[in-house]
Amino acid sequence: MGLQPNMSSQIGVVVEEPMREAKKIQLLTSPVPLLWQCKKLLNPGEYGVFAARAGERCCWHRPCFACQACGQALINLIYFYHDGHLYCGRHHAELLRPRCPACDQLIFSQRCTEAEGRRWHENHFCCQDCAGPLGAGRYALPGGSPCCPSCFVSRYQSAGSSSVGALEGQASLGKGGDGADLKGEGAAAQAKHRRG
Repeated sequence: MGLQPNMSSQIGVVVEEPMREAKKIQLLTSPVPLLWQCKKLLNPGEYGVFAARAGERCCWHRPCFACQACGQALINLIYFYHDGHLYCGRHHAELLRPRCPACDQLIFSQRCTEAEGRRWHENHFCCQDCAGPLGAGRYALPGGSPCCPSCFVSRYQSAGSSSVGALEGQASLGKGGDGADLKGEGAAAQAKHRRG
């Protein structure tokens, strides 16, 4: 199915609009005090970066126009402005949605698993041995990777351990929703592996 004629013109507007408002580099004719990133003066004859989303009074040196989280230069990239800070697309998205440590993708679903102080896609918090989902179940963390109770017992009993140890980790199910609901939903699970 191809684009209808009126759709292609709408797509052009959507693509061009962020680029037009994104930023402009301008030669200054008067000093600009206290730049946002470095808090230094920008003198006449120097170039400043003005970002429409930040307002007319915000200006940066070219090297200072960078992501608050990772320091990536944003001068030739699309930027995001949130709560007075600049962000690249990846880190701006992480402000709004959690990122699954297993697949490195944002979690958009209504449900997720909370464990080890992080949020995972519901089926991505799995046993390292049998790949069974741990969901809201108990688990252990031998060597830092989650392990279901069955695999944990068989692994350490076969290793000749006199005491298998306690399974104390408990994952909980949280809501993904709009991302804001995730904070404080359920207790973050803590897994402690004790050898006897």
